[in-house]
Amino acid sequence: MPSRLTTKTTRQIIAAVVRSVALMILLGLGVGAGLGFGAARTSSADVRCLSPGGDPPGILAAGVYTTRCFLPGMRVMIPAGGWAGAEDSPVEFKLLPPNSPSEDTPALRFWIDPHAAPACSTRFLPVDVSTPTKMVGWLKANKNLIITEPRRTTIAGHIPALMVDLDTATNAPRCDPSCPGPCMGYFIFRAPGITPTDTYGTGRGEPVRLYFAQIGPPTHLFAVNVDTPNTHVFATMNVIAAKMLATLRLPSKLPSPRGR
Repeated sequence: MPSRLTTKTTRQIIAAVVRSVALMILLGLGVGAGLGFGAARTSSADVRCLSPGGDPPGILAAGVYTTRCFLPGMRVMIPAGGWAGAEDSPVEFKLLPPNSPSEDTPALRFWIDPHAAPACSTRFLPVDVSTPTKMVGWLKANKNLIITEPRRTTIAGHIPALMVDLDTATNAPRCDPSCPGPCMGYFIFRAPGITPTDTYGTGRGEPVRLYFAQIGPPTHLFAVNVDTPNTHVFATMNVIAAKMLATLRLPSKLPSPRGR
């Protein structure tokens, strides 16, 4: 499910660093910049719609994957090498690259109708973020976030989208006391049968790329998140994600709009 800020012990942090180094070696990257703190964690929900058997999809074969629960019928081309499906639920579809160090990051996440959330709370903000322009406007107005100027692009071959890169500001709150620096949430999600108790957030130095597109009918805000632990992995994941998003195809039938 969408991620929340959680605590990590020193031993867990060291282990995560070792796994991140291994991942960067796998991706052919040098180890120069500091490793980001994995502020986001996977959490459970009251009702889960996953693959048969109640488990995440797991390691995926190369080729087209069709979602079962997240926008059922959505298709995306999975590269060879051992990509894993970590979540296929009504709220989130999450893909992990081969030998990913954890279920936190790096990851490619797909969302529908994300809502605005306060930095350190699991409640909904009464803000209209129902279109790409409105969502980007709200993010840019948030002084706790560093947002690039939006760039126009396309996903799924032809769907117009706005793309921004995001990091947490140096003076942002530290919502989890175990974080070495600023870490905060900004999105919360709603889906039938799901109790929204978790927010998605990131820590300082863990850049993400966000794509926002308006799809329909019925109208929805479709979002894609390239979630990374540091700038080295960020560069590589964005190249891979762009290629995968070019193969994306949305289902012909979309769910009813979710309350805002």
